Amino acid sequence: MRRLFYNVLAAGLLGSSSGCMSQLVEAVPARKSAIAGVGWIDYGRGEIKYAVDSWGWVTSLRRRAALRRIRKFCKGRGYKIAQEFEKREVAVPYSSDDVETNMKKGLAHYSVDLFEHMVFECSPPEGESVPLPPKAVQPPAAEAKPPAVEAVP
Repeated sequence: MRRLFYNVLAAGLLGSSSGCMSQLVEAVPARKSAIAGVGWIDYGRGEIKYAVDSWGWVTSLRRRAALRRIRKFCKGRGYKIAQEFEKREVAVPYSSDDVETNMKKGLAHYSVDLFEHMVFECSPPEGESVPLPPKAVQPPAAEAKPPAVEAVP
């Protein structure tokens, strides 16, 4: 019985802590046009990050939580990850009770951690077609020889 309690407790702690390390860094919400026939102007896009310095399975939980957050941001529309990159950033542990303690330490409370950044774009809703831009007018094909110029008498 005690073993079951510790397993459930550990699962709860891991489940709750895995999502707290993904953060929506930049968000551009979707915009619909005010004109009836136009539809969407922008489907939305953003950037999200999560910590990488941990065990592999914890990092995969954080990635899964980040992808869940992207799906929630896109609200039923699909998404496409445009770019992924790793970046070292300063992580400062701020909360209301330890700010004063950290300020007394000086610069020692800063830690540099590795974060994975994902830049994403939301796609159109299911069943909605994306309007294609009008075809550009092609110039007439070049002839083999230039047209003859008539002599004026």
